[in-house]
Amino acid sequence: MDRNALSQRLSRRQVLRTTALVLGTIPGSVIVAACGSPAPPVPAPSTGGGGAPAPAPTSAPQAATQPNSTVQRVTVRDHDWLQGNPGQQGDWYDAFVARFEDAHPDIHVEREWFPRAEMHAKQLALAATGQIGDTVRINLAPLVSELQLKGVVRDLNSLYQSDQQWLNNDQKQFWPGNIKTYTRDGKLWGLPVVGHPGNNQYYVNTTMVQKLGLKMPPADGNWTYDDMLTLAKGLTKSEGGRTTVYGIIPPINDTSCNEGMVSLLRAFGGDLFDADGKQCLLNTDQSKQALNVLAQMYSSGAGFPWQPDIDEQRQELFQSQKVGMVVATSFAASAWPGQIAQRPDPFEMDVFPNPLGSTGKHATQVSSDGKGVTMASKIPDKAWIVLSQLFTSQRHGIERFTNGLGSPGSRFDVWDSDEFRKAAPKLANIAKVMVLPPAPDMLPWNHPANGRFQETEPILLNEFLKVTLGQTDVNTFADSTAKQIQAILDKPGV
Repeated sequence: MDRNALSQRLSRRQVLRTTALVLGTIPGSVIVAACGSPAPPVPAPSTGGGGAPAPAPTSAPQAATQPNSTVQRVTVRDHDWLQGNPGQQGDWYDAFVARFEDAHPDIHVEREWFPRAEMHAKQLALAATGQIGDTVRINLAPLVSELQLKGVVRDLNSLYQSDQQWLNNDQKQFWPGNIKTYTRDGKLWGLPVVGHPGNNQYYVNTTMVQKLGLKMPPADGNWTYDDMLTLAKGLTKSEGGRTTVYGIIPPINDTSCNEGMVSLLRAFGGDLFDADGKQCLLNTDQSKQALNVLAQMYSSGAGFPWQPDIDEQRQELFQSQKVGMVVATSFAASAWPGQIAQRPDPFEMDVFPNPLGSTGKHATQVSSDGKGVTMASKIPDKAWIVLSQLFTSQRHGIERFTNGLGSPGSRFDVWDSDEFRKAAPKLANIAKVMVLPPAPDMLPWNHPANGRFQETEPILLNEFLKVTLGQTDVNTFADSTAKQIQAILDKPGV
């Protein structure tokens, strides 16, 4: 979510009736926060009633390629959200897909998309009416369980078992924790397109820190949450009885708080879901200890108050120096420094690993979105080639990021490449401390085994907003919310 301009998500009026109530079951901003760049708005396909055909996605104009006349070319239909400016001169995706087609004269990739906030629901509708394509975007990693249970995606094991290139080279480049997120019943149901350690990276206005004589976070990430709260309070400034500069924007998004919250919970030995996705752990003593830290960001006056459009404001608030520190994902590390340099009052910034909690480890929850091959595809072997060699390749992971279309690829050989280091020097601390060996393996994104992730998100946010407003305490929030979420986990599969 997040990412660059972050303009494509659910209308706030559609999702919010008050600043304390988030409605709807498709959390648009959590989908955006996971790793992809938002797209320029495109007309939403109309929804048919009754037994009408599912709304058809928009097709991207294809870059011209000349297939070998002696090779029979098959079309692989790919569903995605609109990225870049397809059909216009200089569009990176057009050129990237064209290069792939030149190298694979037997495959033509037909790109089809929906507005991102609507994509998951639209893909389900296409699958239900037999109109789904060959490869689909998994808008947020936890949605893979719903897609698998509803028979939308097929397992990938039978497709890659004879692909020696992938088995010997590509497979080992994917982060184990991320692969685990897409694994169910011992089989792999999708591959991550992009990824990062989670919503746990601290973007700091280092110029502001130095001017105020405050203690800078260490590059090696050896700082505590007490250090972080002290820094946030020190960055906070008040004039005339009102706060003019806030110390930090906590990791609570427009319509979700899973990613930012879990990175805190795990720092103290807690979590939201267990590894099997069948138990809610929000009400454990360890989780409550972490939640108290998150609550203190707000109660101390250092945290920028949550607002229903906080995602849209985050970039401007930081770059205009109305906040000194932001907790976010990796998406902005490439673009923000250059944007800040063009501001009337430029400053230096850096990105630091999250503080250490009682576990003494940097808490991670690998965040990603992905792609899968549909159960309905008649050409799964070709769809696998598109999935593995185009959309989850090293080149895609590097170039998509360097062209400003979202977070980096979820591969070691992306984060350890010279191109990546040159494009995002501000992520050097994150790569060294949290991503690349010998750093500990990043942990998977635990989620409901019954495919009901989307049902848990509004409850988690709605209830925590009461804490930020001082309407309830952490213990009450944790106990009440855990009970509500457990009731969802106890339901049958979708």
